[in-house]
Amino acid sequence: VRSAMLTLYMASMGGNDWGHYYGIIFPDWNKVVFLLFIFFMQVTLLNVITGIFVDNAMKRAKPDTYTMALELHRQEMEDECELERICMEVGISERISQHELVSHWRSGQLRTYMSAFGLSAQDPELLFQTL
Repeated sequence: VRSAMLTLYMASMGGNDWGHYYGIIFPDWNKVVFLLFIFFMQVTLLNVITGIFVDNAMKRAKPDTYTMALELHRQEMEDECELERICMEVGISERISQHELVSHWRSGQLRTYMSAFGLSAQDPELLFQTL
C-alpha cells in the first residue's frame, strides 16, 4: 500500500523529476520532509499561476468605460419609460402639477406602484422637483 500511495503521489506531482532524489534520501523521516516540501512547492506554484490567470481574466472581463456608459444610459431610458407607464396607470396625464402629484401620492396608489418597481421616494414635493 505504501508503494502504491507513493506511486500515485509521484504521478500527480511530477515524480519523474524528483523521484531519483527521493530514492537516495535516508533516513525515512527525511523522505517525509522531502515529500511535504514537494507538496508545498507544487501547491504554491499552482496557486500562484492560477491566481495570475484569474487576475488577467478578471481584468479582461471588466467592461470598458464606453460600454458601462451605454448600459447606464439604457437603464435610465428603461426607468423613464417605466415611470411614464406607472403614471399612466395611475391616471396622471403627460403634464402634472405639483398638487396633482402630491394628491396621487397621498392616495397611496402612486406610491404602491413605484415601490413595486423598486422606485422609492419619501417626499412627493422633492419627487416633483426631481422630475
